[in-house]
Amino acid sequence: MIAYCNENRSRQGAIRAAAVLKRVHDGARSPMETATAIMVVAKRFQGGLGYAKIELNHRVDVPNEFKCLAKAGYFEIDVYAPASGTGIEYNGSDHLDKQRSASDAERMTVLSALGFRMIVLTGTQFAHQLQLHRAMNAIALAMGLKCDRSEAFQKRQNDLREFVIRHWDSGL
Repeated sequence: MIAYCNENRSRQGAIRAAAVLKRVHDGARSPMETATAIMVVAKRFQGGLGYAKIELNHRVDVPNEFKCLAKAGYFEIDVYAPASGTGIEYNGSDHLDKQRSASDAERMTVLSALGFRMIVLTGTQFAHQLQLHRAMNAIALAMGLKCDRSEAFQKRQNDLREFVIRHWDSGL
């Protein structure tokens, strides 16, 4: 994608997209997990948190003493910041299913018991600028970053939000 953006610099948004994509890691399982990662790693002047040292789909094996809390033997954290122990999960509409919701609750219980700071982002938050801004503030605090509440930053953050969901199906 970066090569395409660089070859098509005259297309609207190509330069900005190439700059943001340089900070995104391979391995996201969905476009919205990629969008979540972009919101975290994009630089502040681009509307992101500027936190580049993340891992996607970080595997956490469930220790024997915690196996009584969940059916799964391991979990994967969508976006993980190792330095702060913060995990970010994107939960789209497929997480509304009762069985999936129960599995999500087990995962959050075990990961929290293991000391991870877990934050959940939803499609509804991505759809509404102020809700996403508050969620990104929670992520920033969990990661030990300063919250930027300025109007200028909120504008840049909203521009980035609109960029990452531009082809978004609201059912995600």
